[in-house]
Amino acid sequence: MPNQNLTENLAERLFRELERQILADEFRAGERLPSERQLSQILEANRNTLREALRKLEQRQLVTVRHGQGVTVTDFRKDGLLDILEPFLRHGRDGKERVQVVADLLRVRAVLIELVVVLATERADAEHVRSLSELAEQQIGHFERGDRPNLARGDVAWLDAVVDAAGSLMVRWFANTILGIYQELAERFPAVWLLEASYPDHMRDLIRALETRDPALARETVRSYYARNDARVLDVLAHIADNLSATAGAAASSEGAEEGGSDGLAR
Repeated sequence: MPNQNLTENLAERLFRELERQILADEFRAGERLPSERQLSQILEANRNTLREALRKLEQRQLVTVRHGQGVTVTDFRKDGLLDILEPFLRHGRDGKERVQVVADLLRVRAVLIELVVVLATERADAEHVRSLSELAEQQIGHFERGDRPNLARGDVAWLDAVVDAAGSLMVRWFANTILGIYQELAERFPAVWLLEASYPDHMRDLIRALETRDPALARETVRSYYARNDARVLDVLAHIADNLSATAGAAASSEGAEEGGSDGLAR
């Protein structure tokens, strides 16, 4: 059993390393990975362990494995699944692209929240409403104390509870992936969460909508709040993207100048 666990852990590490290299564009779409023998030598792993790592990459649709043709990197930007979103945000090389992904995630979040809150007004029982009311009051307390880390973590817990109250398997299955990514972002970037001053009133209005089973109030409350809140966050992200583009442009110009100088000296 210890040897099996060791093999599994090593396969996971190899998978994570190859995933990182693919998402960082160190291996490009359509490019073939080195042969199993070469990879085994490079990564210092036996072939069985390597094959397990490649199987996981194939499940993520990051590579295709064809007998006699080797392992080919897929175009994860076209064929990728939601599973790669979180590791892409950690490993993607293009900072501006990552910022855009976060901006799009905020839009998806707003749509998801509107859906689950409206469903919750129709399906939540008294216990769900009581639990959500307690969580809302905790969040308001975090907000008023300026406790950003607990506010960000609590936001994920609140959304998870609203999904429960919505009583939809389809929404739950979809939300699990989004909430996992949201959890990671909340832990890493708590400062960008819930910046809008009307947050306490927003939470109280949502509880009122749940208590009175008013889907129209829930829908309007979510739309108006996140339109204001996310506009501020998106503005911050736009500035970050501009700065990243300027930095990348300066780096590219510097590399070009160095290459030009080297060519001149060579001549």
